[in-house]
Amino acid sequence: MIFIKQFCRVVIFVGFALGMSSAHILSASAQAPKGINEAFLIENSARVSKVKSYYAGNTVMSYNKPYGTQVEYFSPNGKTFLWYPGNRDIVRGEWKVNKGKDGFPQTCFRYQANSVNPYSKVPGGTWQCAQSIYIMFTDKQRIKGDALGLSKGLPFKLSKRKTSFKRLAKKAKLDAR
Repeated sequence: MIFIKQFCRVVIFVGFALGMSSAHILSASAQAPKGINEAFLIENSARVSKVKSYYAGNTVMSYNKPYGTQVEYFSPNGKTFLWYPGNRDIVRGEWKVNKGKDGFPQTCFRYQANSVNPYSKVPGGTWQCAQSIYIMFTDKQRIKGDALGLSKGLPFKLSKRKTSFKRLAKKAKLDAR
């Protein structure tokens, strides 16, 4: 019995130490995206209403290594249109922002049922949520409206490489302004 208690204490201590070191690594590596101010993100991720207004009616480009560049239009009525690398079609879905159990806003997505996340292998059709601040920190650029016409269809097959709205607009033969 004493061995089990000591073992549990060691496991708890190691878990705590690993958790603290990973929290430090996460905070050290979580930098504001280029072109989007860190203070702006922190302020705009603090309340559900702020997160909703950050996304509603805007197109957001995000980037992270496993997924590559993704571009998504968030319509004000809760519909979303995701331009995902390699896809031959836009992935349609829904978005919403709730207050999580921890009290912080969380952004939730539900993509069409016949879709599958190629990296995580999670099928579409169910709501997937994450703390808004973590999602927002992958954002590289944000522009007003459906500037790339994602609600109408796929402009062209998107590469995983980092890019910009200006480059995408030029390739799609749209006004880069």
